Formats: sequence, C-alpha cells, structure tokens
Amino acid sequence: MPATLKVKGALEEITRVKKLFETTQKQKIGQSVTNMAADMKAATPIDTGLARSSWRIVETGNKDIPYKVENLVPYIEFLNAGSSKQAPPYFIEKIALSYGKPVGAVVQIKESPEVL
Repeated sequence: MPATLKVKGALEEITRVKKLFETTQKQKIGQSVTNMAADMKAATPIDTGLARSSWRIVETGNKDIPYKVENLVPYIEFLNAGSSKQAPPYFIEKIALSYGKPVGAVVQIKESPEVL
C-alpha cells in the first residue's frame, strides 16, 4: 500500500521561494539592462545631446523579457549605421551582444513621431 506524506505549508513555501527567485532574477536582469543602457548612452555620438539623452529603459510587462532599451530619436538609426565618426557602425548591436545572447531582434526600427 503506497504511503502518503503531507507537509503543512509546503505549497506556500514553494510559492514564496518561487517569487523570491523571480524577484531576484528580475533585479539581476534590471541591473544588467541599466548597465547596457548606460553603455549605449556613453557610446552615442553627441552634437546637440538629444540622441544621447534619449535612451530609456521600459518595462514590457512580459515575464520572459521584462525590459527593453529604446531611443525614439528619429535619426538614431543613422547614427547606428555609422553616420558619425564618433561611433562605429552598429555600435548598438555591439553593445547589446556584449551583454549576452539576444532574445529576438537586437535592434528594431520603428516609425515614430518626430522628436524636436
């Protein structure tokens, strides 16, 4: 006859440990994303300072990819393509890849309203 063992509070403890793990993991990812955004900001060519100051971290609400780094300045794609001698072509991808293997596209170019 099979024996059954019930442990009081085991499910609650497992849930608590899982939440703690997820919180710790999100904090570590957040720190890495913060460092990556700072590196992108530092590497961005500067004329007026708009592109450099426009980097931001956005929480996605997605458990698997909790953050994204974006820059909505319309000419960031040209800076990233090497239009300035202050940064090498594809500096964004180079920095992002230095932080590990990407999940999805490294750079997405979106049409956005013009930033003045």
